Amino acid sequence: MLTQILAAGAMGVSIFFIFKVYDLLKNEQGNENPRPVFLRSIYIFMGFAVLMTLLSLGIEFARHSMNLDTEGQGGFTKELQELTNKSYYALDRNGNPEPIELEIGGQKYTLAKAFPDAFFKETHLKLKPAGNQKLLAVKNNNGQEITFGYFDKSDIDDFATTPAITPPGPSSPSDPILDREKLMATGLMYTPPSKVRQQIQTTISQKKADESIANKYLVEFVNGQNLDRKLQELAVKILIQPEQMNQMDTLQYGKLIAALSSDGPRKQPWRHFELAQVYLSRSIQQNSAADRQKYFESLCRYRKNYLAQAYLVNDPEKYSVEKTWYENAEKELQTMSCDDNCNCG
Repeated sequence: MLTQILAAGAMGVSIFFIFKVYDLLKNEQGNENPRPVFLRSIYIFMGFAVLMTLLSLGIEFARHSMNLDTEGQGGFTKELQELTNKSYYALDRNGNPEPIELEIGGQKYTLAKAFPDAFFKETHLKLKPAGNQKLLAVKNNNGQEITFGYFDKSDIDDFATTPAITPPGPSSPSDPILDREKLMATGLMYTPPSKVRQQIQTTISQKKADESIANKYLVEFVNGQNLDRKLQELAVKILIQPEQMNQMDTLQYGKLIAALSSDGPRKQPWRHFELAQVYLSRSIQQNSAADRQKYFESLCRYRKNYLAQAYLVNDPEKYSVEKTWYENAEKELQTMSCDDNCNCG
């Protein structure tokens, strides 16, 4: 009999408890002088039996709602299997493809696959004005617009005005300045040290400076391919000087920003701080709020990448310039709130 009661589960045990309580109470009340202590114990036992009954009913209701049987192979697992057959796709909170998987009873269910990268490449997007110098990237899907993100208007302008980078080729004979001076500059670069070379360099140093001409050729130089990286770095350092940037036109700004937007002639963290100076200069010249925002975002990226380089942080005397840049970035960002991806507001 005990085996049959246990086989009935929690509900069967509860019913057994209630029956025993009734039997004990009946026998005790049948006495001429019922014992209060026994009656109190019976009532406590009765309360426990009622509580067990309520819990058993709750468990049975939950199992019925989820349509689960004792072997775990019911409607719930059937619905999971149906989900895996519908080919859903998923992204994580940062927009990166990430599958959703669930393991139950030793079996793994893929509820959603990682979003295929090819989908983005084949998706035709349209630009839609959103105010505040922003353009939304949207896709029409069965009459409903899905927003994928946004562009700053300055990003579009930069792309439209920045020509494709091409390997350096022979100079155009229609450029009189380059045609006149390129041979001397190239020959001097490879001339060994001598008094004559010093005299030539002295003569060059006395030549009247012209920032606009320097910008024209240095911007092309920093965007060149397969050139001397060290010389390109020095060219960047010249171009980010305030007096040089004050003479830049829109096209030159775009080319310099393109050169500093990836690890080309300058690597991170340095290029982030230098890029910030370019955005700041252009924001002042063109009164651009979008460039001002990118100035703070670039400072945030410099701060983040600087702190990630232990050798820079641990030796501030050797890398004093980098430390000064970091302190300047910290000072500028005091009034800004930036997230982990350096979206500042």
